[in-house]
Amino acid sequence: MLKRILLTTLTCFFVLGGSSAWAADPNDNPFEAGDQAVQEIANGFFVDAEIGLLTFLVLDGAKIYRPGAMVSLRFGGYLGKNFTLYGKVGGTVTGNTNCYTAPSQCPDRNFRSDFPTATTLRGVPRQGVSIVAGLGARWYFLKLQEERFRFFLNLEALLQIIPPDSIPQDKLDRIASTSSLEEISAHTTTAIGGGGGLGVGLEYFFILKHFSVGLNGIFYFFATPFMPGNSLLGGSLLVSFDIKYTF
Repeated sequence: MLKRILLTTLTCFFVLGGSSAWAADPNDNPFEAGDQAVQEIANGFFVDAEIGLLTFLVLDGAKIYRPGAMVSLRFGGYLGKNFTLYGKVGGTVTGNTNCYTAPSQCPDRNFRSDFPTATTLRGVPRQGVSIVAGLGARWYFLKLQEERFRFFLNLEALLQIIPPDSIPQDKLDRIASTSSLEEISAHTTTAIGGGGGLGVGLEYFFILKHFSVGLNGIFYFFATPFMPGNSLLGGSLLVSFDIKYTF
């Protein structure tokens, strides 16, 4: 009888004591609050790698460029919790349409004359390769799920550099015998232009407070001087994926 009373008393003590301990501080329960629940999202300096599909939509760019890719690296920091500034450097690679490779299919305009090239640069048409660098900003206008989901507006200003063609000496000799010095210069001069972009996107912090992934859509308008004339490459859409580490 005494053993039964002692056993019942100890059982009640552990049950009631344990339940009151959980009730006193629910954060002590590992099933209720894990590491992610008590970590604050980082808002410092960051490094961001981006890759996306670049498609020209209107004006000359849509007539000479097939859809291609943009790859870039962004680095910057937060100004407060809702605004970031960053630098961006990257490159684009696209193919050419039939209007460029076969001018007879677009009789209204000779794009090979307006956008001269020495056929290819290591197998890729010159107009399909460029270097971009510039500045950008993001404003986070909506945050959900303890700020892990973040919706933002994106603004960028980019400088675009299209490198000159590398023309072997034998081809240069043939060009010189049939073309003007202005045409030769057009093949060997770097083209410089620029553009601006406005877009919207989503960012999600998926590992504690440092790592995040994002999906971004941004509309650019490029104006790039080519030799011998000028041209408006026009509007393009970049849909990109990125992964970011925030310190």
